[in-house]
Amino acid sequence: QTFKQMVGTARNIDDALFNLQVATGQTREETKGLIDTYNQMAKELGSTTTQIAEGADAWLRQGKSIEEANIIKDSMILSKIGMIDASDATEDLTAVLNGYKMSAESALAVVSKLSAVDLESASDAGGLAESMSRTATSASLVGISLDQLIGIIATLKDVTQSGDEEIGNAVKSIVARYSQIKANKFVDYETGEDLSNVESVLGKIGVKIRDNLTDYRDLGDVLQDVAEKYSSLNDVERNAVNTAMFGTYQQNKGAVLLSNWDKVQKLTQVSANSSDEALKKFSAYTDTVQAHINSLTASYEHLASVIANSEFLKGAADAASGFLDVISVLIDK
Repeated sequence: QTFKQMVGTARNIDDALFNLQVATGQTREETKGLIDTYNQMAKELGSTTTQIAEGADAWLRQGKSIEEANIIKDSMILSKIGMIDASDATEDLTAVLNGYKMSAESALAVVSKLSAVDLESASDAGGLAESMSRTATSASLVGISLDQLIGIIATLKDVTQSGDEEIGNAVKSIVARYSQIKANKFVDYETGEDLSNVESVLGKIGVKIRDNLTDYRDLGDVLQDVAEKYSSLNDVERNAVNTAMFGTYQQNKGAVLLSNWDKVQKLTQVSANSSDEALKKFSAYTDTVQAHINSLTASYEHLASVIANSEFLKGAADAASGFLDVISVLIDK
């Protein structure tokens, strides 16, 4: 039974090895060296070799280099403290870094921002990362800072308790609407609604969306100005603002955002002031029973890959197949 389990473990590692081989274009022997590295990393991080390999595979398939391996560690930290799959953590974190044109070395700082806001709100680091991955690029282009995006998404999660995908898509739609205006395309491509009235509606409450004829203000600053006036507006004015700025589909989310802008500001500041929250939280994880079990599993995986390595398994499988072929011939005769 123990040998069967070891064979199964070796097969899983071999699958991970093949996936990495495809992603890197390396030889099998070269890729085995990566597996050994990830096995050691797994022991250090309270993870398993296959989990590390999943994160690495997701990173490499995006055209990233093996040398930028730190993000694999950082995404594994996000995976553990955010309670999401290793591959999802890598993909979400990479999307955020790419969206804000940040290097792989900034990954841990981003995870710390998510972890700090996680501790101060009803949102979780993994969910924040998923929502942000859907809108990071477009949010950056319209002038919403990374910290402010985290504050906006965390506030919507905190107040509405909507799913991470729904919130991410809502913010993406709000941002896209403003992007259309900046591009002088006054029709919302999602709803088909007229956007030409946005400037006039906001102008009536004393908020400008342009610094001059051709230069539009950052959306983060516009939202700040609207939020400061929002509580003093009457119902008709609020409805006009919500519909113009956020559209029919997202006006409720927009209203929540403007009504709770103090929370957005607070969580934005929490994100900006973060330091080593991710490492502290991850340290707590490594003290758990599950982390020790994972480290033990990583050691078992190494033993399995040595004793029941795939080359042996292939030989055994080929031999068994040959034996069955002989039996089949004898039966036929």
